[in-house]
Amino acid sequence: MLKKSLSFAVTFFLANTIWQIIRSQPISWFENTMVSLLAFLIYLFFEWTGIPFDWNKKSKRIEQKE
Repeated sequence: MLKKSLSFAVTFFLANTIWQIIRSQPISWFENTMVSLLAFLIYLFFEWTGIPFDWNKKSKRIEQKE
C-alpha cells in the first residue's frame, strides 16, 4: 500500500517536472514537491479506505472467548 502510493507520487513528480522542461517553463520545485506530497497522501488515503474492516468478525471472536 505504501509502496504503491510512493511510486505514484514519484511518477507524478517526474511527469510534472518533465512537462515543465518540455514546455520551457522554469521548474517550480516547491510546487512540484507539494503537489506530489498531496497526491501521495490522497492516494494513500484511498488505498487505506479500500481495505475492509470487519467489525462483525472481531465482535464474534470476543463473544466466543467469553
